[in-house]
Amino acid sequence: PSDGAATARMVAAAGAALVAGRPATALGVLDRVAPVADPATRADVQLLRGMAIQQSGRPMAAYALLEDEAERVLAHDPGRAAGLLMQAGIALVAHGPMERLGALAERTLALAPPGADLVPAIFAASALTSLGDHARARTTLRERTAALEAFDPTGPAHEVLAVAALCFLWMEDLDDADRLASRLVRTSLERGAVTSLARARSVLANVRLRQGAFAEAAVLADQAVGLGEDSAGGFLHSMMLTTAAFTAAHVGDDAAVAAHAGRALELGLELGLTSTLACAEQALGVVALSRGDASLALPHLERALEHQRRFGSRDPSFLYTQADLAEAYARTGRPDAARTLIAELVDGAERTGGAWAEAAAARCAALIDGDERLDEHAAAALAAHDRVALPFERARTQ
Repeated sequence: PSDGAATARMVAAAGAALVAGRPATALGVLDRVAPVADPATRADVQLLRGMAIQQSGRPMAAYALLEDEAERVLAHDPGRAAGLLMQAGIALVAHGPMERLGALAERTLALAPPGADLVPAIFAASALTSLGDHARARTTLRERTAALEAFDPTGPAHEVLAVAALCFLWMEDLDDADRLASRLVRTSLERGAVTSLARARSVLANVRLRQGAFAEAAVLADQAVGLGEDSAGGFLHSMMLTTAAFTAAHVGDDAAVAAHAGRALELGLELGLTSTLACAEQALGVVALSRGDASLALPHLERALEHQRRFGSRDPSFLYTQADLAEAYARTGRPDAARTLIAELVDGAERTGGAWAEAAAARCAALIDGDERLDEHAAAALAAHDRVALPFERARTQ
């Protein structure tokens, strides 16, 4: 009966609806909350509102709301402001640019109270990973191993665990990515947390792809898409669709690639999700290249690289685009264009320390340098493959 208790119950109900993958329900509940005078309570309500708007498919609208509320409470509650800014940062994970995410994370780290810096630290690591500074990103994550393991996979800001798992994936720390993503799937399944389960299955599917376990990746991706059709909007749904498109491309299911990538492109264009556009075009390019149609692959892979650059990623292992495009150029008689991308791979390998980029650069060089250097390039690529177990990539080199 009291306004305070009613508001607290509504906030709790909205939070539960978000975990269950029902953003429309959450927004409906929050719209019934009476005007709140207490700044802290208002900030909590706006945080959930922003999360619901993100989940329903309007990431940059959520970003604007959350950033505005953070500025409102900054002077008297920097801790809450940090939480609001970090939730806003989730929109940038999909939209970019990565420099902007990095700046937001650094600002939030400065605001976060002692012992409460895990979320901004993960976003800082994500930006560093995408920008190619794997050494600093890895240190940031390793310093917070215990906090990551203790973080609630279904609680507020649970997205950061999926972000951390993807960082490990891009940095080629596959065991860490596997352990974290598997825990996310297991815990979300046990608790019936649909939203985090859908995201976790998508992340684990990407881990399985790089581990060469295509059949398991396809099952996980299909399960994620099934959840997303009922519960996810915007970036989360697009993430499931692009993961399913990638897995379909790797097993040669052209129809599924076209369907999933086509829907992802619609969402990406509608919502301005540059990472989604890059992933969808990459999947279409990969399946064309795998069929031996390099001419058809070229425009898709060129668009994928263009979107990737607008997104701001300088990590060559983000989507493997440079290597696939270099191969397409080599197979369509454009060696100079291929050499430009090989140089980018070499630079990326030096910047990140990544084994895949080193191997891919040598593999692509073997396609354009003639038989007299084939053994040299093959030996260099296989030596790099020995550093990280990526079975399918090694098979491509062989």
